[in-house]
Amino acid sequence: MKKLLKIWAAASLVLAALLAAVLAAANRITRPAALAELYAVLVWMALWINGAWSIILLAAWLPARRLLRLSSRDWGAWFASGVAAGNIAWALFCLLTPAQWWYQGVGALTVPGIVESAAIAAVVVLLMTGATRLRRRPAIGAALLAASALTAAAIVAWDVHVICRPPRYSLAELRAAAARRAPEALPRPSAPEPEGRPVPVLLLGFDGLSWDVMKPLLEAGQLPNFARLIRGGTIGYLDNGDFSFSPPIWATIYTGLEPADHRVWHFRRLVLPRSGTPVPNPVLTSPTAHSFFGFRSLMETVPNPGLWMTESNGPLTRPVKTIWEIASDEGRRVVVVNPMAAVPAQPVNGLTIILRGEPDPAAAYPPELAEEWAEYRRRHGISYLRWREAIARPMKLVQEFANAEDFAVSLFDRAPFDLGVFYTHLADGASHAGWKFYAPDAWFLHPLPDDLDDAAWGRLVNEHLGAAVFEAYRRLDGVVGRLQDCCPGNYIIVSDHGWHYSGWEHSGSPDGILILAGPAFQSGADLEDARIVDIAPTVLALLGLPLSQRLPGKPLTGAFRFPVELTFVDDYGPPHPVRRLPTQKMDREQLERLKALGYIR
Repeated sequence: MKKLLKIWAAASLVLAALLAAVLAAANRITRPAALAELYAVLVWMALWINGAWSIILLAAWLPARRLLRLSSRDWGAWFASGVAAGNIAWALFCLLTPAQWWYQGVGALTVPGIVESAAIAAVVVLLMTGATRLRRRPAIGAALLAASALTAAAIVAWDVHVICRPPRYSLAELRAAAARRAPEALPRPSAPEPEGRPVPVLLLGFDGLSWDVMKPLLEAGQLPNFARLIRGGTIGYLDNGDFSFSPPIWATIYTGLEPADHRVWHFRRLVLPRSGTPVPNPVLTSPTAHSFFGFRSLMETVPNPGLWMTESNGPLTRPVKTIWEIASDEGRRVVVVNPMAAVPAQPVNGLTIILRGEPDPAAAYPPELAEEWAEYRRRHGISYLRWREAIARPMKLVQEFANAEDFAVSLFDRAPFDLGVFYTHLADGASHAGWKFYAPDAWFLHPLPDDLDDAAWGRLVNEHLGAAVFEAYRRLDGVVGRLQDCCPGNYIIVSDHGWHYSGWEHSGSPDGILILAGPAFQSGADLEDARIVDIAPTVLALLGLPLSQRLPGKPLTGAFRFPVELTFVDDYGPPHPVRRLPTQKMDREQLERLKALGYIR
């Protein structure tokens, strides 16, 4: 037993040291007190990890002893190799995105996920079997250990191949699909709006919207408003770099800065309470570029004796300004509806509100707008959406959006504005929950073959047009049309990532969409190199505002119809102080949503 405890403690201390070094480097933590506190947190977590695994090893010892014909002298090798194998398996689980989705439920399994999970199990078996054979049969033991290492390397390489796919369609194919049944493009205003107001800019953020899904819908005439914008504007893929995780992407789109500067890496962040040190970056693993699954799950699941806290990312944690704050400070009127990671709402020259779940005064500015939203919900009989139910029945997500649609659109139609920002997770949520549209009764989701041709994919979509995924796209198309009718302007439509048409997830960082349409943009042009860091400079340039020298991106001038004179400033300064109103309702709902989607447990 003493030997067991020594192995358990040593493994936990080593694992905690490795994690502490990685997290300290990623979060630029250098103060000795904060490093010690971080190490204490990770030692506690590692003790739980290895403790739980040790119980499994103890329970498995007797059957394994009979099966492998081991003696009591092999106990040390069995346990030591088992602890090492458990930590290696956990590291592989964190790296291999498809393997993680068993965590969400049986129905979320995919063939790649099953293959990767089986390979992780094989690594464990080979490593432990090889370690227990070394003493008596060194050649066989060494061969098994080598096979374990080769299996681990092979499955990591296979994972990269499976998840990293190039775009399925060229921009020319997308434009041809839109032109097939597209209505006439909107007329271009030749002069500014009345009273000398510039043409407003509307940034529409549609989380998870994918060209792979849009193309067959465009060809079928299901997205007439998107088709009209594509026909009369500029399109492209929006390069999200190595990211496939929404929070850092949207924060970059809204601020123009990289995650190292805006410090939004996840929906939530860990805080070390005694030193007051935040640990926002849970480590991104390329090329999947999902956050470090094991660590972010441990934050929420391991019993916490008060060693750490978690809190939502938002204006209270973000040290830089968003485009609507910059525009507001420059006297522009803004309307901001439902942006990600924006609670509590900041005072602006205009209005802002988050339309999710129960109304909350902290989620609106002016605060009275929250009561207006509450009254709208009462009048229309809108009840609180339970995410577990929505994930089981994805059409409920579409219905929730439809219930709020009139209120959201009306906010843009109340008074003239210079910058409008609208965000929704509808397409992403419906895709997460409803991507089994072509195999609804399967206990796992078999990906469509990579060689499925365009015609077969189009037929498959047309056979399932009533599915929640496609209804979500049609609903977004309707919102685009309604906004165009009430608010003519320069439209920038973006998504943070696409979806693999043959997969269940958006790992591997598939590029998002980009549509730029309006009087400022060329008709029929294509952009080949648009990046998420270029969106904020483009918006600011269209508003005639100066660009910060800190911005790594540049305006997408290749889409402009006319040259734009750019001016620059050193920096926009820190954000204004934020009202610290209670946000328990939003925090509770966010946790429920993340758990339902499988992001945390």
